[in-house]
Amino acid sequence: MEKEAAANEEIFLLYDDPETEAGKYGTSSIRNVNNIPVGITRREREVLRLICAQYTNAEIACRMHVSVRTVDGHRNNLLEKTGCRNTAGLVLFAVCKGLYDPQQHKWRC
Repeated sequence: MEKEAAANEEIFLLYDDPETEAGKYGTSSIRNVNNIPVGITRREREVLRLICAQYTNAEIACRMHVSVRTVDGHRNNLLEKTGCRNTAGLVLFAVCKGLYDPQQHKWRC
């Protein structure tokens, strides 16, 4: 029952919101930690929002109907594109760039 509720949980991504920098200007306005513009694909954004929502690689894979190795690939692409060193850095990046709003998330603790 708990897993079913988590699967139906709504996760918010502000990427398409015109009020955020990312929503106003698209992927080219997102700059990595070295201030270089980066393009993040739709699937990478989906993985990023699920990472921010504390989903494991296995849970992300199940939710996206892909293999765990595919999720690992998306995570590695995100690390490379953003210049972040680890998953905590990806979460900070997403929040700081307006790609994820933690206030909209119901914590899974």
